[in-house]
Amino acid sequence: MSADALFSLATAAVLPGWLLLLVAPGWKWTARLVGPVILPALLGSLYVYILVVHMPGAPGGFGSLREVRLFFDRPHLLLAGC
Repeated sequence: MSADALFSLATAAVLPGWLLLLVAPGWKWTARLVGPVILPALLGSLYVYILVVHMPGAPGGFGSLREVRLFFDRPHLLLAGC
């Protein structure tokens, strides 16, 4: 899946949570859905998937600004860094 598609998927996944926080912040299901379980688990799974699939063998690193720029030059790793 492309980095743009994953970005759109992640954006779509968090929008319902933001809407719940906006319109029903005191509702018990808002805290259950947005808080410690569902949305963080979805985003965490996406983050781990990106790192496992796209990080091995990636050029660059974190030793200098040039290495960081080179590392995040790959769209999927840039998405994980957002």
